Order: sequence, then C-alpha cells, then structure tokens
Amino acid sequence: MGVGYPFIDATLLSMAALPALLVFGIFKILATSSTLGSGGSGGVFAPTLFIGAAFGGAFGLVCSLLLPVIITQPMAFALVGMAALFAGTGRAPITCIVILMEMTNDYSMILPLMLATSASYLVSSIIEEESIYTMKPTRRGINVKQSSHIGVLKIIPLSEIMTTNPTVLKTTMTQEEVLRIVDQTHHTKFPVVDAEGNIVGTLITEDLFHELDPEGPQPVVGVLMDRDFLHLSPGCAMDSVLHAMIEKDHGHAVVVDPLNPKKMIGFVTKADVLKAYELAIFRLQQQGLEVENIGPADIIDVV
Repeated sequence: MGVGYPFIDATLLSMAALPALLVFGIFKILATSSTLGSGGSGGVFAPTLFIGAAFGGAFGLVCSLLLPVIITQPMAFALVGMAALFAGTGRAPITCIVILMEMTNDYSMILPLMLATSASYLVSSIIEEESIYTMKPTRRGINVKQSSHIGVLKIIPLSEIMTTNPTVLKTTMTQEEVLRIVDQTHHTKFPVVDAEGNIVGTLITEDLFHELDPEGPQPVVGVLMDRDFLHLSPGCAMDSVLHAMIEKDHGHAVVVDPLNPKKMIGFVTKADVLKAYELAIFRLQQQGLEVENIGPADIIDVV
C-alpha cells in the first residue's frame, strides 16, 4: 500500500468497505511492526494514520449498521481514530485535537476528539512508558530526557546573578577615557549614568567607532550611548531575562529599582545567563533530580 495516503483518502470518502478496512488495517500493523522491529527503515506517522483510519472507519461502519438513524456520518470515526491512535503512540493529544479541528473546520467534533485522544493517551501510557519515537533509542541504551531541565532557569532569580557594583561610564567621558577603562576591566558592555548617578543608557565598545569624524572633536559617551535599553526588575526569573534579551536583540540589561526606574541596582549580560544555567543544573542535582552535567567542550589547540 506504500505510504498509505490514497487508502486514507478512500476511507474518508466512504469508498472502502468494512472487510477492506479490517483486512488492510491488520496487514498494515503486521507490515509496520515487522519492518521496524527487524531493524528496517520506515516512518511511523503515516502508518499510524493508516491504521487509525482503518479501524476508526470500521468502528463507524459497525455503529452505523446498528444505529443508522443516529450515526449518519460513519467516516467521522475514521478521523477520530487517526487522532486517537497518534495521540497514544506519539503522546501528543493536544496536537492531534488542534490539527484535526483545523483540517475539518468542524468544532462540533471537539468533544469526541478530547475523549478519544485522552483515553488513548492514558491507556498507552499505562501499557508503555515510552512513546513510539523514544522507544527505540531507549532500548539502545540512549537516555532520552523528558525535558526535565528545559525550564531550569526559572529557579534562578535575576537578583542572584546580576553584578551589583558594575563599572559605570559617565555621559561626559571621551573615547580615550572609555578605552582606558576597557583595557583595565576587559569589559565590553557598560551602563551609563548622569551627573546625579541616574541610569540614562548603555554603551558597548563597538559604539565608540560609529560615524566618527577624524577631523572633528571626539564625541562623548552621552552622544554615543544607547538610550533604548532593557530595564529589568530584580525579581525576574533568568528564563524571562533571556527571553527579553532575545526579543529586543540586546546582550545586556540594566536592573533597576521597580519603585524608582532611574536608580540602577545591577547589570546583567548574556554571559551571566549562561552562568545561571550552570548554577541551576547544579542545584537540581543537589535536589536528587537526574540532570546530566554540562559536558566539556572539545577544545582544539591551535599552535
């Protein structure tokens, strides 16, 4: 039957008889399991839809024979069968509900979809802990994590990572003064304050060389700085800090007092986010959770 999409189309168009649905559904199970079980190459998504459509359609036809007045569209069971089988094998019930509603544009099916996919997900989880996609690597000894540390940065507050006394620049500083500070600190990102100590901007070393007139006077930091910078509260979690940096395309942020946004209480960069991730992994391990260590990089020595 190949991939099986023509058979699925025929089923949904009520062009497949009950014996054909049962026979092809059984043979598709045998073909798929023998191919994958013997180490052969093949997918599981299309066969899952094929089998779900076959047995869902067969169930719908039987119900229509028993209750012809109530069951007027037996092939709707084929659609629900496709969603239910993939929800159980792929462990993606919500995905199946959304996809099927978008495909059919029929929101009256949401209740049977929810019941069928939830039941399939529950039964398959009881029978087998792994999904169809994680079963093979698990049997080969590959430890497939279930996203246990994706949100690990949520446990680290910004106030714990930020630099509380960062090196600051003043708006009246010249390019030469800033470069001397860069040589001393080896930093490339700085908060900028005015004469009263209020935070007014940020500056990175690249900003020192933008649109300079070699014959004119050196521009001061107040002219070169970026006034549109990130203001963050110290209570933010580090995952939201990273999201804000990515969304605004900034590699740094100023931590300010929520009651007085002009008062800087800290400074944070993307390098600090990486440190926070390593700290979060360490803390989860201390709590007894199975989280792998951050492995060493393969550093190449260049002579």
